[in-house]
Amino acid sequence: MEIIRASETADFLALVPALVGRNPERSIIFVPFHGTRTFPTACRFDLPVRGRRSDMRAVVHAALGILSRIPDADRVDVVVYTDRSFEGERGIPHLELGRAAFEGLRRAGFGVGLAACVAADGWGDYRDRTHRDVGRPLAEIEESPIAARARGLGADDDLGPGIPDADPAARARVERLLGFEKSTPEDDGQADELVAMVRDIPTLDLYDLALDGGDDPAMIALALEVFDSPADRDAALLYFAFGREIGERTVASQARWEATCAESGLSMDEAVAAELASGERSEDVEAADLLMGLTDVVPDRDRLTSLIRRLRTLVAHAPREMHAAPLTMLGWALWACGSGSAAGEVLDRALPVAPGYGMARLVRTLVDSGVVPEWLYSRLDPAL
Repeated sequence: MEIIRASETADFLALVPALVGRNPERSIIFVPFHGTRTFPTACRFDLPVRGRRSDMRAVVHAALGILSRIPDADRVDVVVYTDRSFEGERGIPHLELGRAAFEGLRRAGFGVGLAACVAADGWGDYRDRTHRDVGRPLAEIEESPIAARARGLGADDDLGPGIPDADPAARARVERLLGFEKSTPEDDGQADELVAMVRDIPTLDLYDLALDGGDDPAMIALALEVFDSPADRDAALLYFAFGREIGERTVASQARWEATCAESGLSMDEAVAAELASGERSEDVEAADLLMGLTDVVPDRDRLTSLIRRLRTLVAHAPREMHAAPLTMLGWALWACGSGSAAGEVLDRALPVAPGYGMARLVRTLVDSGVVPEWLYSRLDPAL
């Protein structure tokens, strides 16, 4: 990774979006350091909706829970991004939150190099009274010599929330193959072939075919059909992330879960949620722990990136009624790569389609509570 040196405050503020992965909005960012070098990640939290001290303390407490587990992190810089203004607030916005973050970090033993606010009409340091009332010009950040290089560093479309445009003809064919639109005899014949493939191909090979099928509408329809099953959705995620051995164990585990669901009448998501709520863990805990990030086993980043690209294609071509599964998988994969803010945006699209979709609600809870997968801690080394 390229080393970018940000010696001035405005230069550092130009760099922060690259660490987060996009331009932060209505957020508080905690950037960990070891000495003068940042780690290749930053903790982002939504600004508290209410101005209550308890809400501010909750955000700071959640951040400390993450930061304290990063090996060798000894300093943290804090930046608040807001659409409020110095003029409208008659001074630096979110002053109490800035103070709470600074004091909380200091009491936890972290040095604090910067506690800043980037507002709609300027920026300032919470500890610098000189520019606390009116702020410094945003142009100092925008025109920083680091800004262009930092934008290039942070330009990772794979870890953003965007969905590409689909070819209308291809999307219409996908909808016909899946039975959402009136089909032609040719469509009916290919749909029968896809059903046979799902039935006859070994499970992990079927997942590979769903991942690697390209832009062929038939392969897109196949992938959407496969991932629409909660059991296949979860098993495919873990197979793509952690490899064949875990994939095979997960498939066997999911078969046992399906038998349990058949006996209880619960859906897969409902059965898993019921077990987690009961506090009683069955022997099939590995899949749940992996999906919730409760392991330091590091997933295959290249495979996750390939999955993220594929899922964007699936969402773009899917009938709205089938958006929940690929959007939820995309949200989890982004969260697994450390891009929690993008994951939250993706899940915001999934839940209106299927408000009761259990896996989407679970991943949304992980994102909202600032939980970071354990494997991210095991690979955090100062990089910038």
